[in-house]
Amino acid sequence: MKRAGQKIKNIIFAKPSILSKLMFVIMLTVTTTLILTGVVLSINEWAVFRNISIHSISTLAGVIGSNSTAALAFQDAKVGNEILNALTLEPEILLGCLYTNKKKLLATYLKKEHYEQCPIFVPPYKHNFETGKLSYSEAIVRENENYGSLYIVSDMHNFRQRLKLYLVLLLGFIACAGLVAFWIASRLQHLVTGPILRLAETARFISEEGKYSLRAELSTEVEINSLVNAFNRMLDAIQEREEELDRLLVSEREARLEAEKSIKMRDDFLLIASHELRTPITPIKIHFQLLKHQMEALEPNTVPHQEALLKAFNISERQLYNLEKLTEDLLSVSRILAGGLVLNREMVNLSQLVHKVLEHFKTESQIAGCRVNLVAEPNVIGLWDKLMIEQIVMNIFTNAIKYGAGKPIDVTVSKVDRKAKLMIRDYGIGITEENYEKIFQKFGRVASIRNFRGLGLGLYISKEYASVHNGIIQVKSTLDEGSIFTVELPIEAPATT
Repeated sequence: MKRAGQKIKNIIFAKPSILSKLMFVIMLTVTTTLILTGVVLSINEWAVFRNISIHSISTLAGVIGSNSTAALAFQDAKVGNEILNALTLEPEILLGCLYTNKKKLLATYLKKEHYEQCPIFVPPYKHNFETGKLSYSEAIVRENENYGSLYIVSDMHNFRQRLKLYLVLLLGFIACAGLVAFWIASRLQHLVTGPILRLAETARFISEEGKYSLRAELSTEVEINSLVNAFNRMLDAIQEREEELDRLLVSEREARLEAEKSIKMRDDFLLIASHELRTPITPIKIHFQLLKHQMEALEPNTVPHQEALLKAFNISERQLYNLEKLTEDLLSVSRILAGGLVLNREMVNLSQLVHKVLEHFKTESQIAGCRVNLVAEPNVIGLWDKLMIEQIVMNIFTNAIKYGAGKPIDVTVSKVDRKAKLMIRDYGIGITEENYEKIFQKFGRVASIRNFRGLGLGLYISKEYASVHNGIIQVKSTLDEGSIFTVELPIEAPATT
């Protein structure tokens, strides 16, 4: 325990980095949870209610005792019973017993449907908490004269109700602590992914608008700043090149040549930017995995809320995967624009490949609440580029998870007329017919980026990859009812001359 605590301390208070901030926020979450569940919900409730119950029953016993002195003095059982019958006004009183100074039972009160009887002899003078009951016994003494004793048994119904309320509060506070932990973990993801996503969004906006005078904002993380500076230096170079182009527009031919150079530079920029974006992601993933491995290697219960910490790590790892996916999309687009797609054909079993992809995204499907139904012919085999076909399946399937969360996804693989046919159907938000073409364009989006993240490149890349195989991708959709994406690929490669 001591060694594990020292390791955590070293991680948190090392030189500032993304990982140290991650660990600090997680530890802050655990501390907050412990305060909510340990301090607020303490043994104070039990102690306070015990004292209130004892005070209440002792006060009642004092009133009954004062009114019973005459009946005890004359040992009048009838009057004693009448006095005890006043306990009917106290619904929590189950049993009342009046004893003479000779410790003999004189009068009794028994609540209706209660089975307990008065003891033959007066019990010792004290209060006693039993299962569901509080018993109280005291001597009746007036002016130093002992008239007898009183024994009362009270139902602890209010105590049980208070205990239930206590348990509800306990669960409520634990739920609040869990929400706080989840919120902090979400913010933690933003700390890690926010600067890189903003940089990717800046790259997308610049590539769409051509405003190379824009610059990415510096971050507080050392690792991100190196990437931002490199990105801005590239923009500086591009901006200088454009300014030089404005100076060289002397003739139409020169202007056209310079414009072609600018377009080439833009494509080179996308290629370089995608590589630069990949540079910080790899070490971050390695550190995440190392830190997670160290956490899993610790003995159970040595770190408070160890399971919550591991869950936060898993969430952050998924966000890093999303960043890696965005970077790979940029790289694929740069290759498409540069005309650098080269097919590495091999025999590929589409059914097996689809099954592999669905297994890879099993966790994401479960988190999104999507039940996946797969129907696949056993051997749908073609001569294709395996990585490109896998990317097509991944892009369409992850779109189905994203836009059809909480609803089933149907996947079908078949062979029709010497063509392989893949159908992926979701029951999500759907799209209108006028947007069919838009979703297959670069950065084409029809849903708000506030609700659905991404650069809008997946379907564009998938269409290009299918096209280079002489295949097609089609979509049919109804708004608010879902979409059906169909991929058709020729089984045989085209003849070459």
